[in-house]
Amino acid sequence: MDLFLSVSPTDDRPLVPPQLSYLTEHVLTPFYDLVVLYYPASWTPNKVTLFGIFMTLLSSLLLLTGMPPTTLFEPPYATIRPASFLGEDSKWQDFFGPTPLHPTTLRPLWSSIFPSGNWLLFTCGILNSIYCIADNTDGRLARRLKKSSCIGEYLDHGLDCVTSLLSTCVALSVFGISFSNISLAVVTVAIATVFSHTLNYEKHIFIWGNRFVSVDEAMIFFCFVHWIPLLFPGLASAKVSPALLYAVLPETWAHALLPLRYVEAIMVIYWASQVYVILDIASKTGK
Repeated sequence: MDLFLSVSPTDDRPLVPPQLSYLTEHVLTPFYDLVVLYYPASWTPNKVTLFGIFMTLLSSLLLLTGMPPTTLFEPPYATIRPASFLGEDSKWQDFFGPTPLHPTTLRPLWSSIFPSGNWLLFTCGILNSIYCIADNTDGRLARRLKKSSCIGEYLDHGLDCVTSLLSTCVALSVFGISFSNISLAVVTVAIATVFSHTLNYEKHIFIWGNRFVSVDEAMIFFCFVHWIPLLFPGLASAKVSPALLYAVLPETWAHALLPLRYVEAIMVIYWASQVYVILDIASKTGK
């Protein structure tokens, strides 16, 4: 029950900093530290935060307005079962694109600005990249200017909790995941995000990830996921090689998983990682 109560940590509790991934430590941190040096003197940390939030919201809304009017949500409920296993008679199988936000499906609302779905995805990738940089530099700017505040912290992390859910929905749909599966992915992201911030606030323990994968890599994924369909148009529909399935799995399992797509296999791994993070946070909270 303590997990759901907002109890301020006592001053004698040591701060347990987040464990940085190798990419964050050796590449991203030096890059973000360099970016902060070039911010105009008139920019405040909260302005940077709000500017970044606006960029990712604009990206998501632009993509959502490009969903075709005939969009189908099949099945119309959340399910852990990959969309490829819905059956041959499913409406999803007859739709003219893997997902409503795939470049083959997108119908940009402002065709004079975005003549095709490819241009829209390219632009949204840039907008999300700006958000990624802003979100990782607002805190650095606050420390540099010595303008850290509780309001700024709540503004940063609070809005992150909201935008991360919307970004997850949009990014996974662009990647080729069905909204029926995305709904469960959003739930795991929400639980992990809320628990992580609660643990940080109550016990000064910040769960960021591990040495190989962290929140920073997830944010980079939100940027590049818009460009992946442009570079690999067939990825969203590509099925896992039967030879690979039969090589690593028992014959019965391999036969049952023949409809599985690569993006759905990645989704399963993602779900498992999120469950691991949630259990890890819960174990630290209970101590």
